[in-house]
Order: sequence, then C-alpha cells, then structure tokens
Amino acid sequence: MSDKTFKEVSAEANTLTDYTNVFAVLNAINVNDKKEEKNGLSYLSWAWAWGEVKKIYPNATYTIYENAAGWCYHTDNLTCWVKTGVTINGLEHIEYLPVMDFKNKSIPADKVTSFDVNKAIQRSLTKALARHGLGLYIYAGEDLPEIDKSKELEKRQNEQMIKWSEYRSKLSDLKVDFRGDEQTVNYILKTAKVKSQDLDKLSVDEADRLLTTYLGIIQNKEKKSTSKVSEVTTNHDERDRQDNIKACMGYREELKKIGVDYQDSSVVVWCKKNSRTGITTMDLQKLTSEQIVDLCNMYAILYNNKKAAIDHEKQAK
Repeated sequence: MSDKTFKEVSAEANTLTDYTNVFAVLNAINVNDKKEEKNGLSYLSWAWAWGEVKKIYPNATYTIYENAAGWCYHTDNLTCWVKTGVTINGLEHIEYLPVMDFKNKSIPADKVTSFDVNKAIQRSLTKALARHGLGLYIYAGEDLPEIDKSKELEKRQNEQMIKWSEYRSKLSDLKVDFRGDEQTVNYILKTAKVKSQDLDKLSVDEADRLLTTYLGIIQNKEKKSTSKVSEVTTNHDERDRQDNIKACMGYREELKKIGVDYQDSSVVVWCKKNSRTGITTMDLQKLTSEQIVDLCNMYAILYNNKKAAIDHEKQAK
C-alpha cells in the first residue's frame, strides 16, 4: 500500500491535470495589445509575459544556462547565443537564441556587449514562454489566438454576408444579370477565381475576392451610367475624375501591402496591353476618368490574382 496520504495523492492528481492544461490556458490569452513591432517582427515584453504566467502558475521558474566558464552566454568564437528554460508544473521548455543586433543579424563574438546578451536572454525567455503557449500564435505569423480566431471568423463572415446581399441588390438595380447571363457569370467566376457565387460554398478569402469583383462591376457600371448623362458641368466632371484618382491610389496602396509593385515594368506593360481604353501612361493626371476606372479594374484583377496565389501558398504549407 502506498505511504502517500490522500491529500498528497489529490495534490499530485491536481498537478497532473494542470500540467495537461498549461498550453491550452496560456495559448488562449490574447496578447495583441502587449506586442511590439520592430523591423517587421512582433515581440512581447519579457516582464509582462513573465508576470502573466506567474499570476496563473505561481510556482513557475526560469533558468539561464551558463557555459563551462560560468558565462551567461555561449560562443564558438565566431558568434554567440544564449540558452534559457522555463519550467511550469514540472515541464521545462528550453530555447536557444542568437545574440543579435537591431537588424536581427548575429553579432560577431568580439563585438558582443553585456547589453546585447541581456536583451537576447529576455527575448529567449519570452520565446520559451511561447513554447508553453503564451503568445505562440504571433511567432507562427497569426493575428489572433485560436479562441479568438473563431470569433473573428464569425464576425468577418457576418460582414461578408451583409456586403454580399447589398452588392447583389445593387447589381440588380443596375440591371446586371449576374445569375443568368453566361458571359457575366463567367467573368465573375474567372476574375474572383471561385467556382460559385454562393457564400456557403466559399472560404472567407474566396468570399472577399467575390465581393471585390462585385464592387468593381458596380463601380464601373455606375461610372458608365454617369458618363451618359448629357448635361454635366465641368466642375462635376473634374470632381468625379478626382474621386477616381483617389480610388486608383487606394488600389495601389492595397497592391503594395501584398507585395505587388504597380511601378514594376512588367506590371506597367501588362496594364497597357490589357487596357480597354488605350492607356499609354501610368500618370493618373494625364488619364481620363474612363481610363482611370479601366486601370482600377486591372488593379483589382492583379490584387485578386496575387491574393489567390498567397492563399494557395498558405494552404500548401
């Protein structure tokens, strides 16, 4: 018979239960308002991260591993690195991290300072905490922890449904047969790179591309309708043209965000070649309103194609 008391057995059982839940508990914490951006990478404050863990697991400990000489960093005489560990409920996760400069490049061993080492230790401990679950999603390139992503996804889908209904109603008002006209349907499916116009059959990214295509048709149709009005003042024409320029600049900003350089020679050649209105320059000030709208539509196609490629790459990974 075991010499352990009932209290000791219960305490051990509770520890094991907590042990299995540590990752789930810490990974569910939303750290977005505590992360900092630097050189395109996201970081958490070591002090904040450690404080949050200690609130939940008071017995958590950390270790800074020294080398044989008692230094708090390790070296091969070329570069340096630190080794740290965080233990929660008996499980230790160890993290190795190079001693790096502000560009995230390894610092030569003869250039390393105590400040560099201290900063590396703090970052290493934060990453060790991430292995236990806290803020792991930001190191994986995600925007939200799993528990919040489902809420965000539901919110996004609801917003898409509202836009979907609004845009389809607008298309009907503009007498665009987006359901029965084969040419229009094929254009929509090809441009959006989807197989259906039914949101229930589309992913959220596919739905975004479909909505962008709808919006492009609506804007183009509205611009054409406006151009048919016989009596329009010069001031009104100029105002529309400026609005079109702003819209085109907006498309250019969106293209830049996903890594498409609208000034790249290949992009410029493609736009000129596929122009319906004979665009010969990318200078918006030298284009007519119709040409600017034409350019916007081509930017929308480029955007959708790039997004589709990015989505495909993510799925492949």
